[in-house]
Amino acid sequence: MPPIDLRGDYITKLNDEYFTSSYWLTTNQFVTLYKLCNNHDNSITIKMLLIYCNYIKQYPTWLQLTNMSGHSTRTTQKFIKKVKNILMELFNLDDFDFNDRLSIEPFIIEGIKIYSVIDTVIFKISKPSQSHALESIYYSVKHKHHGIKFEVVTSNYEGSIHDFRIAKLSGVTDLQLVENERMLGDSGYVSDEYSNFFISPHKGASSEISDYDLVFDSIICGKRQIVENLF
Repeated sequence: MPPIDLRGDYITKLNDEYFTSSYWLTTNQFVTLYKLCNNHDNSITIKMLLIYCNYIKQYPTWLQLTNMSGHSTRTTQKFIKKVKNILMELFNLDDFDFNDRLSIEPFIIEGIKIYSVIDTVIFKISKPSQSHALESIYYSVKHKHHGIKFEVVTSNYEGSIHDFRIAKLSGVTDLQLVENERMLGDSGYVSDEYSNFFISPHKGASSEISDYDLVFDSIICGKRQIVENLF
């Protein structure tokens, strides 16, 4: 970790590649974020933000983080929580009510109404220590790296958990849809059990799918671009 008495602008003189590998952001992005946080709450220090950024980038154990920061686990956790709360205040939008979706015109295909689209993205993190008790659950076999998954309208989950299971764990599948409504997702949300909740492209090789279903898949995949662009 850089010396704790650095001024924000001085960080831009550090090696950008090294800094990003440890703190996720570029040096310029970090300085911009620090100034936003500090203007919002002047008790936020550069060191607090460095600890937070290192935590979300490399996901170290508490022991590794406290050894690096020179603070106790309790103090380090307080720093992370404080920065997280400041960021939530800075970038918070009005609370979303799921029923708000009904105020817009739905996309309709074959009598099915689509008001919402769901997707999950994995953000790569550095490999936790082999001794880390949770090391294996953050490894995504599909993506061949460790990561944390984020799903629109919900929280974050370990990289090994399947997208559809996240939807169930997060309570998405408990949301109440109106008559003939489906939530649009990719092939990760194909499920016979929830065929009345999700609508997704057909699975299988194109040679095994009828021409009609290929056209259908092409149409709904085009409608999914809004959530792809979000990520």
